[in-house]
Amino acid sequence: MQLADEIACITESGENDVDIVPSHSEHRARLITQIYEGELEDVPLTDRLTRVRAQFALLADDPSATEAFHRLILHIEKYSRLLTTRFVFPDIGEVEHNTMVSRLGQLARNHRDWIRPLDVWRPENKNEMGQFRELARHFFANYDVPLCFDSVWFSGDYDEARRQQNWYKHVGGGGNLRTAPDLPCKVSKRMAHILSQIRHRRRLLPSMRRAQVQALGAERRLAGSIAHTPLGESFANEAFWITVIHFFVNNPFLERTYVEPAVDCIQAHKYSPTRVPQPDGSTIQGPPIHPNFSIKGRSAGKLLALVDDWHQDLSDFEEVAGETGEASGIGTLDLEEVSPLESVSDGAPESERLRWRIVELGSSRLLRHEGKVMHHCVGSYARKCVTGEKSIWSLRVCVDDGDAEKHILTIAVDNKRKLVTQARGKYYMQPFDKA
Repeated sequence: MQLADEIACITESGENDVDIVPSHSEHRARLITQIYEGELEDVPLTDRLTRVRAQFALLADDPSATEAFHRLILHIEKYSRLLTTRFVFPDIGEVEHNTMVSRLGQLARNHRDWIRPLDVWRPENKNEMGQFRELARHFFANYDVPLCFDSVWFSGDYDEARRQQNWYKHVGGGGNLRTAPDLPCKVSKRMAHILSQIRHRRRLLPSMRRAQVQALGAERRLAGSIAHTPLGESFANEAFWITVIHFFVNNPFLERTYVEPAVDCIQAHKYSPTRVPQPDGSTIQGPPIHPNFSIKGRSAGKLLALVDDWHQDLSDFEEVAGETGEASGIGTLDLEEVSPLESVSDGAPESERLRWRIVELGSSRLLRHEGKVMHHCVGSYARKCVTGEKSIWSLRVCVDDGDAEKHILTIAVDNKRKLVTQARGKYYMQPFDKA
């Protein structure tokens, strides 16, 4: 055999492929193929390969996508750092579709739209997210795609995720975001420009809401406060909510910590069904408190009065006083520490003993008490706590033994995602100061 032929054979076999990553394992690659062929359904595997197997199962309804995922996962294992089990977006939480393997599955589901072949892709970036960004653009983009669009591949396989993935492909193909199919709101030129300038790794819908609010003239902090409310998760009933957003923009002196309770209050009055007690002690759903609610013509003072009255109603609400939800299963905190005092006089102690506690508020009665102590409307979470959707926690501290406990923060947790969604002090204040 000629020397040139020997070199060609070595290159074809991959033994001299300089792009292969050090973590590549021929044994793991064979296991991936066995999983693809259905040979390891009940065999214990590593966490990484278990997630790969689960992704194959999710793609089983589409044989061509399954085959594309097989080719993709083998290529990824050989040439990149993307075959990891790490959860990627902090604000999505520890759910399966927030893993890199799940993202690769979403790319495979869209293999019919790949504009470049898989085999020629090699990563240039060194970190995982950078490599994934390069891969997604290799498959779907001839033009620049804003960073916040990367989150569309981390949203699982359902209608809303597919809709957002179509926006990615539309923009990557050179289309204007304003002409993308099935947008949830009107996108102005300024909104599209602001969205294109977002350089942080944020989810797409909150980023769109943030860009929309900024385009209306709001400063960034207000836009961020609105994007962190339920309005950042959904554009449902947009014709009404855009009037509320205009209200916030036109009242810049309104304390930003009131934005979320105001949104919650308006949502409760206009859209949330009430619970009507029955003679036998049960309850049925009734209409919202004020289904014709309108923000037009209201002053900031009137809105705040409405929020405060609603909060008081929640605190006094006796209908669900005896209801208790299932414990979330998240552990509590009980921590003692010694903190040095900043200024010490003669004969005075140089430090104080602090006992910190984080306790779960598992009943509507405890939630109402927390709301009264902290002067906010945490009582509105009672129903979500009873159903297990949310859990509410109270951070407290006791200075020296025998002193009364001080309530410091009320914390809301999304139980499914195991993610803190809100943390507020008294009067809705965010925990930014030293205390």
